[in-house]
Amino acid sequence: GANAALISVRLRPDLSDDQRHEAISLIKQAVSDPRFKLSDGDYVVSGIPAVIDGLARGLRSEIFVLLAAAVVVMALTLLVVFSPPLRLLPLAVALAASGLTFGLLALLGGSLTMASIAVLPVLIGLAVDYAIQFQARFGEARAGGLAPARAATAAAAGGGPVIGTACLATAGGFAAFVLSPIPMVRSFGLLLVAGVAIAFAVAVTAGFAALALAGWRSERSRRAPGR
Repeated sequence: GANAALISVRLRPDLSDDQRHEAISLIKQAVSDPRFKLSDGDYVVSGIPAVIDGLARGLRSEIFVLLAAAVVVMALTLLVVFSPPLRLLPLAVALAASGLTFGLLALLGGSLTMASIAVLPVLIGLAVDYAIQFQARFGEARAGGLAPARAATAAAAGGGPVIGTACLATAGGFAAFVLSPIPMVRSFGLLLVAGVAIAFAVAVTAGFAALALAGWRSERSRRAPGR
């Protein structure tokens, strides 16, 4: 209108999330400076970068609340579906894979952004799925009379190629996000690819080790005299 003016500031497209947040904060400090105070009117700092930055900062805590609720629901579901022992092993595998993925992100100099936090629920869901499938194969092998260590080997050999192929297909789909011109989308895809690979590795190694150890302890307790 006649009583309005637009001051356009275009931020560099290669800025990181922290740099973009700092730039927007500096702009807000400038317009709140008394030297630039308007006699009749106010400044409104808006635009896509400002809106995205505000949403990212506001949704961080909300996403963690939703993630905690999802973990609780998943734990209750596993307690109902699986029989002891190690009913919560798939969830433990998923949390371990998530911790390793974000630890790798920190080692490489990355930071928590809206895109990286959004990776968490997807990664936990996929990791739980891999662990459940391997645990089901292990249970089938144990029901067939195999010893715990042999059952783990048979389950890994039987389910590994199939689940590994599905893992590669999933990672390939997420890798397509790297072609996006938006840095947030690219980081989302790259982090998910790394997370999927780590989740599969944790399920095959630590997951089967825990299953074999639990089976060995169960057999030992049954064979122990006086028990």
